[in-house]
Amino acid sequence: MTTTPGEVHTDSKLLMTVYVGILAMICAFVAFYRIDWQSGLVAIIASEPAIFLAISLLVFLVIVFRIIRSYRLPETDHRASNLTVALGIVTMLATFLWAEGAVRLLATSTPEGPSVMDTVLLPRDWPVVMANRRLLWEQSSSRYGVFRFDDMLGWTVGSNRQGTGPHGETYFSSREGLRTSGPGISLAGRATRAIALLGDSYVFASDVDYEDSWGHRLEQKLGPTVQVLNFGVPGYGIDQAYLRYERDVRAWHPEVVILALISHDVLRTTMVYYQVGFAGALVPGAKPRLTIRDGRLISINLPLPKPQALFQSHRIADVPFVDYDRSYRTSDWNWHFYQWSYLLRFAVSWAPSWRTPELDEETLTLNRVVLQTFVRRVQEDGAIPLILFLPSFTEYRDAGGQPHDRDLLGIRVLDHSDLPYVNALPCLDHLPSGQILFTTGWHYTPAANELIAQCLHAVIRQESIRARLGTEGSLPVYQ
Repeated sequence: MTTTPGEVHTDSKLLMTVYVGILAMICAFVAFYRIDWQSGLVAIIASEPAIFLAISLLVFLVIVFRIIRSYRLPETDHRASNLTVALGIVTMLATFLWAEGAVRLLATSTPEGPSVMDTVLLPRDWPVVMANRRLLWEQSSSRYGVFRFDDMLGWTVGSNRQGTGPHGETYFSSREGLRTSGPGISLAGRATRAIALLGDSYVFASDVDYEDSWGHRLEQKLGPTVQVLNFGVPGYGIDQAYLRYERDVRAWHPEVVILALISHDVLRTTMVYYQVGFAGALVPGAKPRLTIRDGRLISINLPLPKPQALFQSHRIADVPFVDYDRSYRTSDWNWHFYQWSYLLRFAVSWAPSWRTPELDEETLTLNRVVLQTFVRRVQEDGAIPLILFLPSFTEYRDAGGQPHDRDLLGIRVLDHSDLPYVNALPCLDHLPSGQILFTTGWHYTPAANELIAQCLHAVIRQESIRARLGTEGSLPVYQ
């Protein structure tokens, strides 16, 4: 490059090199804060953010080396190079400040902290989150009416209660704490044979009236001698469903016990506080946390702490057993120097969830043991266990029934458990034209509930025949 006296020209290649170097530094920053430093060394090294961090740092070092090397060349115009580097830094700084302002304009204030494009900015503030969740729980308890705190299960359906759901549906609970068709009803001794349902809100049939729930539709199809008892509780993980069987279901001596699960339920098994890793969950506080010792399930946090104690906690690090919550990362709640910038907070928060793989060995093993223990206990009680996989809203492209072309977490766990199960995914393929599978609350519509009932009706009739004939062998897998 030649210049006339008094003129200085920037080097476009050097300018681009500076831009790439700064971008590499920003990428390294984001990757650093997405690493789960609580996992083991091998897991950290093999994780995607660690690999991305290493690549970003390598690119940055190469850029620095090239810039230094260019300064050492005899033909280099140092004055032009200095101007180029300064121009690159100033340009990137101006771009950063403009982007910072744009993000702040897009940010909205939510009870759980500032949010940009539905992304809550990290780090989070535990007292603010708990205050918000307390308010939501109190409001939902007042409106929906049927749920209460439980020091063993976390929360459950209360006795003889009623309320109205978010879509105008009515909720009633029996004297025994099961969902039913009206107030003041006792379900004990109403039929000679009983089928018990266990699971989360997809079993409870949130967003629809009792008459439209798949449990009630199934009962109608089976006839007046069979009673279907709905022990479902919204928000439950597989572990809570199993514990509810042990405490609440066995005394009913059901002939068939159906444990239904969605994919997210397998992740809930390794959670303790939904306030940490389950945004929007309306629950009072902690849930039970099981672990495996000497090949057996044990609980590590029973009885559960009262919600009031959690609501009054000022630091998440002081919350009991929070380290056993797999969704907990200290970096998501601790102060960081980048907190002054909404742009940097958004970059860290919005980046892909580069944490430990969703189905790590603990999650797979714990869910397998819970499911196997459930099956064994039901068989020891003389009943037929049946595991049912229910596809959830997040596993579909739209409410009309177009599934994602990807591996389903729940199916992966069930296959890993080496247990037979019923896969309801093909059942929902028979959705009538013009109908939709999901409500705006992400649960099954009456049409979808009817399809689940039809599917189970055929399965239960086959299993009832098998039980009466006394044939041996495990349940088949219906795919």
